[in-house]
Amino acid sequence: MVPLPAERHAGANSAHHVIPVEVWKEEQSFFNNIGIGKDMNSAFNGINFPGSASAMKQDAGKGMDIFHSSNHHNYSDILRRRIARVE
Repeated sequence: MVPLPAERHAGANSAHHVIPVEVWKEEQSFFNNIGIGKDMNSAFNGINFPGSASAMKQDAGKGMDIFHSSNHHNYSDILRRRIARVE
């Protein structure tokens, strides 16, 4: 994914990883084994949604009940547990 300028990231929708970089790197061998190890930044691992609570409330995020928080430990932990079940 191509990073957006800071002023656009803070206010509008922007691209984010579905599987966060930290989790992907921790589980790199799993992703390699299932044939997607080089695809961390591909479109299938991306989602476009508001980059902040204020963007969610503005036109860019109308109809969305979620925004990106760089503090997503709970989400990452859920992914780790689900990957462990598949392995």
